[in-house]
Amino acid sequence: MLVRIQLPDGLAREDALSRLLKAIKSPAEGATREQLLARADAASLRAEFTGLFERILPDYESHIAALDEAIGRARGKKKAALTMQRLHVINSTEWQVRVHFNTHYEQQFVNGKRLASGRPASLQPNEREIIRRLVNNEVKFAMNALRDAETGEYTMDLERRGTLYGNAVNETLWLGYLYGDLSQDRFCRWVLSPAEDCIDCLWMAGRLDILQARINEAIAARQAKRPNAGPTPTEARYLRQIAAHTADQGGRWGTGIYRAQELARLGIVPQSGQLECTTNCKCHLQDVARPEGKTKQKEHREPFKSLMPKEPTMLKRRTLQPHRERLAELAKKWEHKHIRRA
Repeated sequence: MLVRIQLPDGLAREDALSRLLKAIKSPAEGATREQLLARADAASLRAEFTGLFERILPDYESHIAALDEAIGRARGKKKAALTMQRLHVINSTEWQVRVHFNTHYEQQFVNGKRLASGRPASLQPNEREIIRRLVNNEVKFAMNALRDAETGEYTMDLERRGTLYGNAVNETLWLGYLYGDLSQDRFCRWVLSPAEDCIDCLWMAGRLDILQARINEAIAARQAKRPNAGPTPTEARYLRQIAAHTADQGGRWGTGIYRAQELARLGIVPQSGQLECTTNCKCHLQDVARPEGKTKQKEHREPFKSLMPKEPTMLKRRTLQPHRERLAELAKKWEHKHIRRA
C-alpha cells in the first residue's frame, strides 16, 4: 500500500519525518496512560524514600547514643562486646542506606523515562553509569549525616534532614525524564514554583529580575528608616551576579526553554544538589514547543556551575575532620556529568 503525505507550507521534510517517527513510537492514548502511571509511581516512590530516611537518621542516633552510654558504664569483655556491636550497627546501617539509594534511584530514573516517552522503559548502559555516579555522590552526604547523628554535631533536625533526602530522589526523576527522549527537536521549560528565590533556578528560568526586585524592595524598606542604608554584603554579592548573568540567563531565547539535549549537557535539573536551593527546589520540567522568533545566544556547551557556589556543610564540622574531608573529596569526584549513549 502506498501512502502519500502532503506537507504544510513551510514545514521541512526532515522535520516532518522526525515528528512522524515520534508519533508512531508514542501514540497519544498509550502515552497519556503510561505517563499518568509513571507520575503516580514517582510520587509513591518519593514518599516511601522520604519516610525511610525520616526514620533511619533519628533511629540511628538513638541506637548509637544508647550503645555509647552502655559502653561508658561497661568494663572488660562486656565493653569489648558492646564496642563490636556498635561497629556492627554502623556497618549494617551504612549498607542499608546504600541499598536504599541504589534501588530507589534506579526505579525513579525509570519513572522519569516513562514520564517522557509514554512507554515502559529499561535502562541503557550509560544511564546505569549515571545512576551509579548519582548514588556514589549522594551516599557520601548520607554518610556525613550518620556521622552527625553519632556526634550530635548538627543544627537541622535529623527528621528534616531525612525529608531533604526524600526530595533528592527527584533529581533522578528529572534526569530520567531528560534521557527518556533526547530527540533533536524536543524542548523543555524550566518551570519555577511561585515562591522560588534561588538565584540558580531563576537564572535557568530567565527570571533574575524577580530576585533583583526583591532585593531592591528590601533595600528601599531599610532606606525608609535609614536614608543612607545600602545593600548588605550578601545582597551586594547577589546584585553583582545578577548584573553579570542577566544577558546569558534562560537559554537561547532567554525564557527558560531548552533543548532536552542542552539540559542533558548542562547536567542540571530541578532538585539537584548543585543548585543554590539544593534538594529544597520546587521547580519542575515541562515539555513545550520550539519557541518562535530569533534566539539571543548559542546553546550552553559547558556543565552547569552555580552562580552562588558554597562550601560543603560537612567541611564546617569540628568532629571527625579527616573522615569528613575524605567524604567531601569523594562526593566531588562523583558529581553528576552527562554521559552519552555508546
